[in-house]
Amino acid sequence: MLKIEGLKTYFYTYKGVIKAVDGVDLEIGKGEIFGLVGESGCGKSTVALSIVRLVSWPPGKIVDGRIIFEGEDLLRKTDEEVRRIRGSKISMIFQEPTTSLNPVLTIGDQIAEAIMLHQNTDRETAKWRTLETLNKVRIADPKRVSKEYPHELSGGMMQRAMIAIALSCNPRLLIADEPTTSLDVTIGFEILQLIKELVNSIGASVMLITHDLGIVAEACDKVAVMYAGHMVEKSDVKRLFENPRHPYTQGLLASLPSKSGLAGEKKRLLHVIKGSVPDLINPPQGCRFHPRCESAKELCKKNKPHLLEIEQGHYVSCLMCNGEG
Repeated sequence: MLKIEGLKTYFYTYKGVIKAVDGVDLEIGKGEIFGLVGESGCGKSTVALSIVRLVSWPPGKIVDGRIIFEGEDLLRKTDEEVRRIRGSKISMIFQEPTTSLNPVLTIGDQIAEAIMLHQNTDRETAKWRTLETLNKVRIADPKRVSKEYPHELSGGMMQRAMIAIALSCNPRLLIADEPTTSLDVTIGFEILQLIKELVNSIGASVMLITHDLGIVAEACDKVAVMYAGHMVEKSDVKRLFENPRHPYTQGLLASLPSKSGLAGEKKRLLHVIKGSVPDLINPPQGCRFHPRCESAKELCKKNKPHLLEIEQGHYVSCLMCNGEG
């Protein structure tokens, strides 16, 4: 469905060039839910915006790479061709619905607009399909909600409206950028289940962007871990949780809360990855994780690791793991 090769997206600022995404490769199969995880600022959202060509110039620019969607390179298409794909074949659920929904249009008008634009239907047909879509995302009173404005809805309802807009044209690929971040745990779980069910019903693929490994374990088939603009590990979800190989992935998993505190269990302190995410204007030489890595050797400070397959379907970018050291 989607193949990204050597993607580089940079931001040109007065302080210097920020290499937000610096050589990312990934593949998403048909009907697959692919998780992209990492700390804030690692480049996850920039990858998503690059796919749909929404990186604004200035200051951002895709400087290299290929984004192959259903056999065609999106970076070679004109803006008009990409506009026809965006919203119809590729849809995106943005991180914050309050800033993504238009405050002066009703929810119904926003969904109908997407349907008329991409499905070439008249207004009456679009209205009918709007109510049908709102019903699919389990909004109890579609007629009433379709006439309301975003500020009249709760956070969970706004996120459902965003999902309705994204799925209104039955896309082949859905990009969900931290769709549960602003929601409480219960509503977030419902939204996650809703995305899974709706995607299964229309046979779409999903890129799920998150920093929550619990969500990845619950929803995804495959996962890639990003750090400082690089991809450091990718594999199927089960293998990553059972046998993480990159020190950064190991640190992320070790920092997850355990069940400690229950009767008969010993409490433990949460693991902390020391240090901070590096400055992407002047990133460290060699491995970008080496200043924070407890296993780093002298060669890690000089040699840049490559994302190599250490076993079938399991890729790691670490000199100590993939034999480059």
